[in-house]
Amino acid sequence: MDDKQDNRRDSEEARIIRNMQKDEFSDEVLEAKWKIMKNSFQREHTHLTDQDLSYHDGEFGSMLKRIGEKTGLSDRRLRSTIYNWDDSRRYE
Repeated sequence: MDDKQDNRRDSEEARIIRNMQKDEFSDEVLEAKWKIMKNSFQREHTHLTDQDLSYHDGEFGSMLKRIGEKTGLSDRRLRSTIYNWDDSRRYE
């Protein structure tokens, strides 16, 4: 493989990685994870009500803002927490 092909391949891999990083915190991905870990999250944040943790279609971001206001967590931190949630924590 010549240098031009290597550069194109490296550039394509970098683009894919950037897109993956950008999409990892998308509402669609996080909503799926949220449905799995919502109850565990509520056990760790007992001051949050069921209403605080619920949302209607298209309002996931609003729910995150509400949770952030009540927990002091930034939107980015909340999204990271949801994305990286280790469901084994529910057994602690």
